[in-house]
Amino acid sequence: MPKTFVICTFVLFLFPTVGITQSSYTLWTEDWEGSWIDDWNVSFGTWQVGTPTTGPGSAYTGQNCAATVLYGDYPFNADTRIEQLNPFIVPSADLNPRLRFWHWYFIANEDIGEVQLKVGTGDWITISPTYDFGGGGVWTYSYIDLTEFADLSVKIAFHLVSNESNNNTGWYIDDISVITGPVFYNNPETWEFGLGDWYADMGTWEIGAPTSGPGRAYSGQNCAATILDGFYSTNIDSRLISPPFLIPPLSNSPRLRIWHWYSFASEDMGEVQIKTENGTWQTILGPYNQTSGGVWSPTTTFLDAYADSIVQFAFHFVSNPAFTESGWYVNDVTILPVELTSFTYTIVNGGIRLDWTTATETNIRGFEIQRRNENSEYQKIGYVPAHGTTTQVQKYFYVDSNVASGNYFYRLKQIDFDGTVNYSNELSINITAPTDFTLEQNYPNPFNPSTKITYTIPELTYVTLKVFDVLGQEIITLINEEKSAGRYEIEFDATALPSGIYFYKLQAGNFVETKKMELTK
Repeated sequence: MPKTFVICTFVLFLFPTVGITQSSYTLWTEDWEGSWIDDWNVSFGTWQVGTPTTGPGSAYTGQNCAATVLYGDYPFNADTRIEQLNPFIVPSADLNPRLRFWHWYFIANEDIGEVQLKVGTGDWITISPTYDFGGGGVWTYSYIDLTEFADLSVKIAFHLVSNESNNNTGWYIDDISVITGPVFYNNPETWEFGLGDWYADMGTWEIGAPTSGPGRAYSGQNCAATILDGFYSTNIDSRLISPPFLIPPLSNSPRLRIWHWYSFASEDMGEVQIKTENGTWQTILGPYNQTSGGVWSPTTTFLDAYADSIVQFAFHFVSNPAFTESGWYVNDVTILPVELTSFTYTIVNGGIRLDWTTATETNIRGFEIQRRNENSEYQKIGYVPAHGTTTQVQKYFYVDSNVASGNYFYRLKQIDFDGTVNYSNELSINITAPTDFTLEQNYPNPFNPSTKITYTIPELTYVTLKVFDVLGQEIITLINEEKSAGRYEIEFDATALPSGIYFYKLQAGNFVETKKMELTK
């Protein structure tokens, strides 16, 4: 059996709005560095394991890989597999089992490479695309979903068929693994930590720091590219495909924004596509031809038709048989709006504290806090600046002071730098009326130069709150109006007053109370 590992990693799964911790495991892996002959069999020749001197010129990692031939071109009229000797049980479907491997290929016209699977003693079944022509001259990472074969005993094989007249350098395979656990979508996707759960279906695509084309990523060090160094290959038809994820609800006005740089030869093109579960690829941006003018530029499209759906994105690239260019470079792929992971409240000191957390932010100017009651429309009551663009978790709060008893509704209005707005879900809060008249001791006390005075009233009544000096002379009237039942807090600023003892007096209906406070400068 191939090398078996139990490799556990933990990720915070923040999509779409809930944080849960899950594990991913590598069931087995094969890197061809050890005694591979105990685990694999070659049927009808051709396949070798070792250090390649043609094709890619090296293994993807380490010294060795499997190849149709390590030096030169594969033979004519081949029909051969490198296949597992020992079967393994595919994990249950809820664990998302998938086969992943790195490969490099350059296969002649009418020849093919394909990944196959055998259940028990049955026939070989093709489970991959048909790899033909070129893979872009680079190592790319492939992904094959195994959930269809969950709980079955299977073997994996790599199958090459060549015709009688053409051949080429062939197919090179490295770092094969079967992985289980959550499939994770980063939003935004900057590829700063590598390819992740993205994959290329027919070669070509790379992740890293570009040295040709734009010469740099739009942000950070890495981006996705049809090739990072040089010109792309001819006869390419390949997608860079995202892991599946949930589009936000229609009320959030969901949309996709990307930054890209491109320079295509005549008749070549790139397009952004989307696919729902069991659906087909649909173009939502592009096709892009010619050039982007030598600059990184943003483009956005609305995703209303896919709201609340699980989808995958793809960057689809097609090149002609004759000409090449620098290619397509993609960065900062973002599903908008900002990912709001929580929006909660706490009743504190006669007011309502609103707390919210974002997992990511892209181009966000700030949050407008809005409030209404059962008989009114939403009104702005405050504003909190955001962090612009960040992939770090951010925490915010706002305190709505002096809220009378009653039912209130709150929401956040997210405002982007480009003027786009989005709204959070609504919070419904009931504030019950106090049962007694009270006047609390000011805080802080002693104070300099300001302090807060808090009081409660259990019913609608006329309220006055006045400050006096030690001689009984009125200094200022802080409140002189009718108030609904509730808990209230007011700030007294004594900047213009000298140090000394002062008194504040609350009168509400028949309730009268006076307390002492000390100003110390």
